[in-house]
Amino acid sequence: MRKLNSSLLLFALFGFVICFSACRKEGEVVHVDRDEFSGEELGIIGNRLNEIIQNETSTFNVLDPTGNQAYQNAVNYLDRVFMSLVNTDVVEHRNDLIWGVKVLIDDESKNAFITPGGTFYITTGLLQFIQSEHELISVMGHEIMYADRGILLDRLAGDILYDIVLGNESPEVVDIAISLKDIKYTESEVKDADMYAIDIICEFLYNPHGMEDFLDRVVNDAEQLTWTINRPSANDRISVIHENAGGCGPGNTFLDRYQEYLEMLP
Repeated sequence: MRKLNSSLLLFALFGFVICFSACRKEGEVVHVDRDEFSGEELGIIGNRLNEIIQNETSTFNVLDPTGNQAYQNAVNYLDRVFMSLVNTDVVEHRNDLIWGVKVLIDDESKNAFITPGGTFYITTGLLQFIQSEHELISVMGHEIMYADRGILLDRLAGDILYDIVLGNESPEVVDIAISLKDIKYTESEVKDADMYAIDIICEFLYNPHGMEDFLDRVVNDAEQLTWTINRPSANDRISVIHENAGGCGPGNTFLDRYQEYLEMLP
């Protein structure tokens, strides 16, 4: 009887997978919750999207540090900073995803984004706009939340993500990878990501007002950053950040260390 029940369960699961792909209405987009994917499955999704980003050279120019010590040092620096943020108690899925950093050579675009698998991408244009390490970690911490809390998954078509896990290729997979750089979040989600980043930064010796300083400069210089356009600010965003960061620090901006880092970039 136990063997029969197991066979029936496997048959039912197989039927679900077939029906999931074939029985949904044409044009219907299926969205999923964070917990519907295991860490391993999100890693598979992230790795596949990374492969596409690497190969879509007409859209992305991923820095290859191979054979160039300065570039390798630049990537290693970002990775050390990023992973120090990931490896905190605030990041619920710090041990589940394949976290990491990639640099996109694009001085014109000031942008950053993250994949569902935990890979953080940032353009050289945004790296050059950022002035200090405390601003850098604020942007990184902000993006980590979208992957850790599953906010990003809500923007992506779940049926296509399941196809990636199952090894089924489709043209829409490429579209998803390319769309990551243009994902838009709500004002409420942006505020939550700001608070999440502050919670991480409070555990370190950083000045906690990095996002505040970053946004002040965006406003004062009337800069049009792709990153801030896709993460719209409520009118009180800067004041809310200032109030919540007040319980941390005072900390260091590590401005000189960051300026030295910029000299390693292409």
